[in-house]
Amino acid sequence: MLKYHLGGQELIYASMVYAKENLRGLYIVLGLNFLADCWLFFYQRLAIRVNRF
Repeated sequence: MLKYHLGGQELIYASMVYAKENLRGLYIVLGLNFLADCWLFFYQRLAIRVNRF
């Protein structure tokens, strides 16, 4: 277990290293990145819509 908080870049690097060891990990990382991108896009659209009112 990681006892210290990882920054964004370090977390991505650790995920890439893990993905090289485990191909299934690669799909998990790509899936999480895709979900994060979709959530950020939706959140930005929602924030813009809320700011208009």
